[in-house]
Amino acid sequence: MDTEATYHQLGRLVSESAFEREDPGSNPAADMVDAARNTAWDLGTSGPGLFGILRRIYVSPAELERRKVKLDIWKSIIVLSIAIFLAFTCYNALVIIHLNINPPLGALSIAIIIVVMAMCATFAPVLTIRKLGHKSTIAFGLLIITVYCGAQFHPMYYTAIPAAMLMGIQGSTLWTAVFSYIVRTGEKFAELNSEEREVCITRFFGTLFMLHQISLTVGYVAISEGFLTNTTNVRVNGTPTSSCGFHYCSDNNSTASPLSGEEFSRGWIILTGVAFGLSLLAAFLVSYYANRLPDLVGDWKEDGEEPPSVGRLLVAPLVQCVQPYMLLLMPLTVWAGAEISFIVHVFSMGFVACGAGEKMTGYVILTFASSSALCSSGSSFLVHRLGRRSIFLSAGFINLSMILLMLNWEPESGHLPLYFIVAAIWGVADAVWHTQLSALYGVLLPANIEAVFSVFVLWHSLGYLSVFLTHSLLCVDASVYILLMLLFSGVIGYLCVEIVESKRYGNTDPTRLLPIN
Repeated sequence: MDTEATYHQLGRLVSESAFEREDPGSNPAADMVDAARNTAWDLGTSGPGLFGILRRIYVSPAELERRKVKLDIWKSIIVLSIAIFLAFTCYNALVIIHLNINPPLGALSIAIIIVVMAMCATFAPVLTIRKLGHKSTIAFGLLIITVYCGAQFHPMYYTAIPAAMLMGIQGSTLWTAVFSYIVRTGEKFAELNSEEREVCITRFFGTLFMLHQISLTVGYVAISEGFLTNTTNVRVNGTPTSSCGFHYCSDNNSTASPLSGEEFSRGWIILTGVAFGLSLLAAFLVSYYANRLPDLVGDWKEDGEEPPSVGRLLVAPLVQCVQPYMLLLMPLTVWAGAEISFIVHVFSMGFVACGAGEKMTGYVILTFASSSALCSSGSSFLVHRLGRRSIFLSAGFINLSMILLMLNWEPESGHLPLYFIVAAIWGVADAVWHTQLSALYGVLLPANIEAVFSVFVLWHSLGYLSVFLTHSLLCVDASVYILLMLLFSGVIGYLCVEIVESKRYGNTDPTRLLPIN
């Protein structure tokens, strides 16, 4: 019996780690004990000795708790990512198909969603998250998607417009809650796993955006399989009435024959019903399987301070809007919204549908989404190996090269491989903008993260809306010029942030954003 007790004490001595002491280095005697423990640990693990056996058998309570929190964080991130994938898979399909079968109402619905999202981004997210918490805000936002899907069973102006307004309010609160949840859990995971904050947060954002980008593919596969309109270029003596590509104008290039009849109605009802069910399932997964943020990171509401007033909560995003770093990153954030709007709406219609036919649109956008998803999953590895600055500049160079190609390209049906190459390369850059830029906000501006990401959603929405409206009202060339302006100003603003951070902090403060060479 005494021998077993001795073994138990030795196991406790070996498995206790130095980080459990709050102030290592202040007690020389304790430091000598730590050194002895580490030596014994190394000797025990180098062979089948007593210490190696005890290390494998005994785990301290502190270590068990640390492992449990890490596992819960990963579980919550995966559940959250799967829920976003389920909710937005058929939602994106409904939006895309509605835009094609009923262009006036479909375009109006999208415009209302983005405008309301931008208007509500400055006050709705912080109030809702403060009142309900991150988990409940996300679950409630996913339930709103079921309301939108329900309205699509009978898509008329009196059902689609109210549903679009609800989606706009939901969008601002949902994405702010999701982003801030990922940043706070990423910081905690980095602390527990002794990792760099930026790498860990980027890894979580990569998981989220990988599944979110895959959700884009369903709607465009439906287009390619003939679920939508039979849009064809109007030709006179074999020549298109208007040029494709850079000089494409959507008002006079094509005529659309909306699909109708019993077969289409049945397919639309099935798709809407599936979307309704998946959004309910997504809300259920978050409600029952994702952990509450305080259970993972502790109290996030300002560490026990008095709860802020409603006025203070409303002012917080406005204060963030005028912060120097936020102003410098604003053009790049607007660009991130504009570039995905361009590839989804402008490139798909002005280049792919016009040059290669509507049937190829889905497959080309599927290539874009797959490329973006794949690169999102490996974003944390890339930023760790190559550095943040190299990743951002490479993405900017990729987009600039593709834009210059489009300026001098007149798409034709014989250029089929080029459509897929452009989409795949654009997807690589898109993965960088969404994973790295989101992580950059979380690492650079950790204070009042909910207000920070509400501003992020505002700028991103304005970027998406700017290209969508110019594409609907003007020609492709206007959208391209907007993209060039935003890309140059965004990269310049980002480089200013890097220069300021390098001069102010260098590489000495691990709690700050560190310049990566």
